[in-house]
Amino acid sequence: MKKKTEQSIHAPRIVSVLDISTGHISPNDGVLLDNSTEESNSPLIVYRYPEGWFVYVPQDDTEEDTEEEINQYKEYGMSEQFCNIIKIASKNKCKYIQFDCDGIEYEDLEIIEM
Repeated sequence: MKKKTEQSIHAPRIVSVLDISTGHISPNDGVLLDNSTEESNSPLIVYRYPEGWFVYVPQDDTEEDTEEEINQYKEYGMSEQFCNIIKIASKNKCKYIQFDCDGIEYEDLEIIEM
């Protein structure tokens, strides 16, 4: 992991968030996101809010590190599409994914009926 550098508050670091519809994740993904806590041994860092979830996207140094994270998500039970969304967000340097009921529906991703 890279060491953080000090920075002036007058030149803040702005982070990117991938906005995406909850319609792109499976009902099982939703249950697992709801139950993602330290006690559940979830590999995910999740904040639940009434309309969806914010999911932290690890910023790994190498593709191998990213694949290791993805394998942990698969072992936890996350769907292939969820894992692909994590990869897309990571490649685009997004720090978080906002899965929201009013989020953007992407034409090249499957819509899954809840």
